[in-house]
Amino acid sequence: MSWEGHLSGLLVGFVFALAFKTSIAKPVRYDWENDHYDDLQDPFLQQFDEEGNFIESPKEELHTTDSSLEVHYSFKNKDP
Repeated sequence: MSWEGHLSGLLVGFVFALAFKTSIAKPVRYDWENDHYDDLQDPFLQQFDEEGNFIESPKEELHTTDSSLEVHYSFKNKDP
C-alpha cells in the first residue's frame, strides 16, 4: 500500500472522530456506593444472616376476593 492510502485513512479517521464525537457517559452510581448508605435498612440485604446465608421468608398466600371473573365453556360434539 502506498503512503497516500495510509494518509487518507488517517485524515478520514480524524474527520469521522470529530463528526461522530459523543460524550462519554458517566458511570451509574448505585445506592451502596454512596457514603450515607445504611446496609441495615436495605430490604435485599435483610434476606441474609451474619454469615451470608439466605433466609427464606414465609410464602405469602394469595387471597382473591374478586368474583367478577366468569368462565364460560363451550363443548363441541364429536362427529362420527
